Amino acid sequence: MSYEIKNVYTIFFASSITELEFERLKLTNFVNGLSAHYLEKFFEIRLLPIICEDEDPCMAHAGKQAEYDQAIRDSRMCFFVFYKKVGEYTVHELEVAKAAFDSTELPKIYFFFKKPHGEEFSSEVVELQSKLDRDFGHYYNFFDDIDTVHLRIVLQIMEQVLPKVSVKLKDGKVTANDLPIPGVDPMSLPEFKNNRDLARLRVEYDELTAECDELYEEFKQPDCPTAIVADYARKAARKASLQEEIRQLLDNIFNISKEICSESGVVDAKRRAAYRYLEEGDSKKALELLDAGELSEASNRLLSRADMMDAEAQSLIDSWKLRIDILLTMTEDSQRFEKARAAYETIEKLVDKFRIGIEKILDYAEFLHKQNVLGLAYDKALQYVRLLKAEKSLGKAVADKTLVAAYNLAGLVAQKLHAYGKAQEYYEKALEIREKLYEENPSAYADDLALTYHNLGGLYRDIKEYGKAREYYEKALKLDKKLSQENPSAHAPNLALLYNNLSALYNALNEYDKAREYCEKALGMQEKLYAENSSAYAPNLALLYNNLGALYNALNKYDKAREYCEKALEIREKLYEENPSAYAPDLALLYHNLGVLHKDLNEYDKAREYCEKALGMQEKLYAENSSAYAPNLALLYNNLGGLYSDIKEYDKAREYCEKALEIREKLYEENPSAYAPDLELLYHNLGVLHKDLNEYDKAREYCEKALGMQEQLYAEHPSAHADVLALAYNNLGNLHYNINEYGKAREYHEKALEIREKLYAENPSAHAPDLAKTYVSLAYLYKALYKYSEAREYYEQALRIREKLYAENPSAHAPDLACIYNSLGLLHADLKEYGKAREYCEKALEIREKLYAENPSAYAPNLALLYNNLSALYNALNEYDKAREYCEKALKLDNKLSQENPSAYAPDLALLYHNLGVLHKDLNEYDKAREYCEKALGMQEQLYAENPFAYASDLAVVYGNLAEIYKELGETELSQECLNKLKSLKQ
Repeated sequence: MSYEIKNVYTIFFASSITELEFERLKLTNFVNGLSAHYLEKFFEIRLLPIICEDEDPCMAHAGKQAEYDQAIRDSRMCFFVFYKKVGEYTVHELEVAKAAFDSTELPKIYFFFKKPHGEEFSSEVVELQSKLDRDFGHYYNFFDDIDTVHLRIVLQIMEQVLPKVSVKLKDGKVTANDLPIPGVDPMSLPEFKNNRDLARLRVEYDELTAECDELYEEFKQPDCPTAIVADYARKAARKASLQEEIRQLLDNIFNISKEICSESGVVDAKRRAAYRYLEEGDSKKALELLDAGELSEASNRLLSRADMMDAEAQSLIDSWKLRIDILLTMTEDSQRFEKARAAYETIEKLVDKFRIGIEKILDYAEFLHKQNVLGLAYDKALQYVRLLKAEKSLGKAVADKTLVAAYNLAGLVAQKLHAYGKAQEYYEKALEIREKLYEENPSAYADDLALTYHNLGGLYRDIKEYGKAREYYEKALKLDKKLSQENPSAHAPNLALLYNNLSALYNALNEYDKAREYCEKALGMQEKLYAENSSAYAPNLALLYNNLGALYNALNKYDKAREYCEKALEIREKLYEENPSAYAPDLALLYHNLGVLHKDLNEYDKAREYCEKALGMQEKLYAENSSAYAPNLALLYNNLGGLYSDIKEYDKAREYCEKALEIREKLYEENPSAYAPDLELLYHNLGVLHKDLNEYDKAREYCEKALGMQEQLYAEHPSAHADVLALAYNNLGNLHYNINEYGKAREYHEKALEIREKLYAENPSAHAPDLAKTYVSLAYLYKALYKYSEAREYYEQALRIREKLYAENPSAHAPDLACIYNSLGLLHADLKEYGKAREYCEKALEIREKLYAENPSAYAPNLALLYNNLSALYNALNEYDKAREYCEKALKLDNKLSQENPSAYAPDLALLYHNLGVLHKDLNEYDKAREYCEKALGMQEQLYAENPFAYASDLAVVYGNLAEIYKELGETELSQECLNKLKSLKQ
């Protein structure tokens, strides 16, 4: 890779010359290596270390020292290292550095003292430390071996030359923008080595590991005693919990390490003492030093003064921030997040008054974002933008990357809040800056620019502007491919994620071949990354398996969908076992998705099993952190409502929908823009539920609420909500159709049609299925109005779309095509065009029998319905043997379905018994007719008792037919009893 180094920074090392020669050499070599093999390669930054040399006592030192003094003034950073001596020239260099720092805030000054083994520091060293405390106020570090200083120096260098690069702990390694930094060990730092909580947790973890390993030998035996199973399960769960506690503690200690290393100026005495306690491993004493009451009193005193005390304000801000960092290491304190937020609120007041430490407002916004307090996070991100602009207007230097970070966060939170216009505005502001930076220095800013392109692609995908989404994803893809070729280990994860998102885009466009292509590219990369580092990439691979499951579900390839979901499940259950708190949300989501998959397969027992597993986890997560998990729990309640509605358990359906409603209305009240779409969808589902219950007034109420919200959302952002508004119109049309208000039904269906034809013209592949659905709805309507030519026209328009979609992707569109053929068969039967009716029904039969052979559980209900329709058709043709054959085929399927899930399939079986009764009545086989109609009657009366509104009309038809059958059999009393019941029912 060829590049021009544009940023060269001088680093000055000073020490007592004679006794630290070896240490100085090692530090210089380390910094040279860090520069050549890492900073120059990845960030185009060169470090130029300058180190004072031994001088011959006979030579005049003044000339050389003048060069050193100027080098110090020109340096970005100065490192002073002491042992037992404090040389005259070192003190002089220290004073030169301090004078330059006081004037220009450069060079940044850092101090390291080597501990004398088995003895105290010399008096001159103690005197220097006192001078540093008294006159400088800088924080100084101790070390035993110079190698342990490497990470301190790296963190200090990164803070000064790459302040906006993300330096974090990942899998035990220190990384910058996910690139591992060579030659450093976080465990070398005293705050890690001495932390008592960390040591205690590790001892307990090691002991539990040994105990679990020993117990496992018995646990895996088939005849393992119950007590051993219980003991193993308890200890394994505690071990997993400990692992997560250790991971969180390591992350939080590392944040404190970064805080310590960022100190290059005056640090107040309490904060210095707190740092010393943290290095000694005593977080509690450090927190006691930074008492909230004392800090609040000092802050209030300062805020009430009229004069500006900037230095004191900065010190208080830094102390509050250190308190926050310590609080976040206190994993046993259940109130730590509330305390941290209160501390940030005081910091905000200080920043507002003194206009210093404004970067803490961005920290506050990011903290709120992680806590899912989205509205406030958005406000703070914008506040930070305003503060930066104010700084700029006053002529102060504001780094472009700082402004980009603010715009990016504002865009990200706005997108989550569904404020898409604002998200677009802030992403584009970030893009403008990043394209300019990239133009100036491509290799340094390519990854940042790719991220912004990626974010814009995701935004446009959310608002269904798929052309723009594709454009930005492809721009990101071009950069990520290049970066991945140059440095596969660093950029392969980003490229794999982008392939995954491109797959989701093409899935939304119904371009399933492209969706599959990108999923498989992502899969190849993710499986390779997982093979190289399973612990790091297991979550990403599980996510991809989950997405592949969703893709194959959309393609109606349920075996493949199940295969990938189960692969995802295997990984996520293992991750959850190792680390419950970290992976509970992902596992709960996967259980939820498996529930939805089995619901689509009509495997309702499995669907219920997985949904209830998800429910147990989601309710626990919600109890622990309601603001973070309320949306997920509401979605699960909503889907459970749909599941119980499908299996005709309407009381349970209503219960879960109302639970979802309670949460979503509360979320909407707190943040309308974020949660309006979710609440609108729930109103829609409640409308459908009440329609199924024949509670049409309630159905209309909820459908109209949904429509009102959807029209408002559409007015604010048409492209994002046009398809959902069309759905709302279509559903209201269906509701009015059900209550025989055909004029209103036509009005709403035509509104839906207008939107969907426009969307189809803009993007046929994405909107063809929805347009076909509206054509079908209009066909039903015109058929009910006996306008058969109009009904035929709309069915045929839907058919043209469905046949084209089927030709492009048979597995995805076969069920819908069979449905159209079936509907056209019924239409022609009504028109007495039995030849055409038979033709279309047999086309439907060919598809449905094939689908059933591939996946019986998913397609048995549809095939049973078609057999029933074919029976009616052949009955009308007086082909009674064929009619009987199809009735018996339908009966065989419906009996099986009803045994597996009575509540879901009892209505279908009751209808079929009734139809068999009618068939035998038409054949004058009255005893058989009576047998089947009485079976239907028993079931219909039970259904009616459970839900009178839904089943009154079906029960009335059975009473009417049984009255005729009893009359033919000469049982006049029974016939009259049926007529009386029919009359009573009608009343």
